[in-house]
Amino acid sequence: MIKFLETEEISACIKRIIENATDTIYIVSPYLSIRRKLRSYFEEAINRNVKIVFVYRKLNYANDDINWLTKLGSKITQIENKNLHAKCYINDSEAIVTSMNLYGYSQDNNYEMGVLIDKKDDMFDKVQKSVETIIKHSTQSIDTERDSGFCIRCRSNIDRDSNKPYCYSCYLIWYEYENYNYQENCCHNCGEKESTSISRPLCYDCFKAS
Repeated sequence: MIKFLETEEISACIKRIIENATDTIYIVSPYLSIRRKLRSYFEEAINRNVKIVFVYRKLNYANDDINWLTKLGSKITQIENKNLHAKCYINDSEAIVTSMNLYGYSQDNNYEMGVLIDKKDDMFDKVQKSVETIIKHSTQSIDTERDSGFCIRCRSNIDRDSNKPYCYSCYLIWYEYENYNYQENCCHNCGEKESTSISRPLCYDCFKAS
């Protein structure tokens, strides 16, 4: 299903995309300035172990925006693409393709339009693949230096240590069987979905980089 949206509907749907996310949120907006209320929805998503990826062309943050991003640190990914003009917002089940930046002025003053695309529609996969292409060809990737990693089973945040890639609860479950090649769900370093194991806890890209 594809639904046409106008300015206020776009803002409401962006909020819903953040609130309803269960795995990953992609925020693709050339210009970013995130309101305090919206920040709380992002923080709630992070508490649900949702991965958040911000893709932008230029940061236009006030000081408290910068402080907020710094506080989140490794819990989010920031990617810069100097040629970005597209704007879209995606979670696991919906995508918005729109003219609206995630920027307060745009939401309050501009006449914007866009479309809401359900995952069941073929267009959803095309939007996702387009975002992946933008990320792949980004000129700069900002990955805050961190000492945190992800449990390869439940994806919760833990200390980064390739010799200990489980949180305590998941380790106790694994320890019952001690299968070093048992397939898990994500990379210990970047948190991306990947078939990993305690013997091979990193995805190929992270392993190559390390």
